Amino acid sequence: RQYWQRVFSELPEDLKLPLDHPRPRVKTYSGERLSTILDAELDAKLRAYARRNNTTLFVVLLAAYYVLLNKLGDNGDVVVGIPAAGHPHVGLNDLVTHMVSFLTVRKRDFPGEAFNQFLKDLRNDFNDAKSNQDLAYGELIRLLQVPRDHSRLPLVSASFNMDLEMAPLWFEDARAAFVHTPRSFVKYDLFFNLIDEQSAIALEVDFNTDLLERETVLKWITFYQHLLQGICDASAASTVADFGLLDTGEEQALLQQWYDTGVVYPLDRVSLVSLFEAAVVQHPERIALVYDDQRLR
Repeated sequence: RQYWQRVFSELPEDLKLPLDHPRPRVKTYSGERLSTILDAELDAKLRAYARRNNTTLFVVLLAAYYVLLNKLGDNGDVVVGIPAAGHPHVGLNDLVTHMVSFLTVRKRDFPGEAFNQFLKDLRNDFNDAKSNQDLAYGELIRLLQVPRDHSRLPLVSASFNMDLEMAPLWFEDARAAFVHTPRSFVKYDLFFNLIDEQSAIALEVDFNTDLLERETVLKWITFYQHLLQGICDASAASTVADFGLLDTGEEQALLQQWYDTGVVYPLDRVSLVSLFEAAVVQHPERIALVYDDQRLR
């Protein structure tokens, strides 16, 4: 209890995401799942990067998820829910069930931090949380006295998980295969589930369809892949703030679109003054001039 009280001595603000739709007053669970496979070259780079930094592939992928959430909503304080196998309670030796703890791992004020150090800190934070997983998520919410908000889950809006590829099932007279089922019911606003298939990394993304459109989440998946690529290619001195969501080509195209504000006016036939007067007649209610806190209509 002391560990969690120290981590959450001040409650975090709600996670901010650029939603496509207003959040309903009462939380909904309608959802969808999108899936993709990270390309083989990126897969190899990520594994090599994890080895060079003396950490696990899980921590590298999780770190990129934190950076994604930070940059999507300018979140300086991010809490991610992470399922952890096992349950430390005694007296359950005869119980056969699916035992999972839910860790709430918090990262704060990290954009200016060197990414290598961010990676080490996150690994330590996750291990500390796992060492203190005897306090269940529901008990944590009651301990912290998190205010009720019917529009979202308490403390956690985004979740992350990584699974290992399951071994094939063999039966004497039957064939079995694992099939990833679609989703129409989700708990979190956003959930990234990665599957280490040894020769590739599969990514499954669950999202709340009352908040987000498919096209938006597809874009976020691309952002996540760009972050992973940037992490692998970055120098040792790179900070979290150095990583962008767009690749170089997309960033240049977007900047050109933003700054392409030129407009051709027929000044050989009309004057700028006459154009201004025409705009006044067409939109008399609009503000014509702004100087400091003064406005002229």
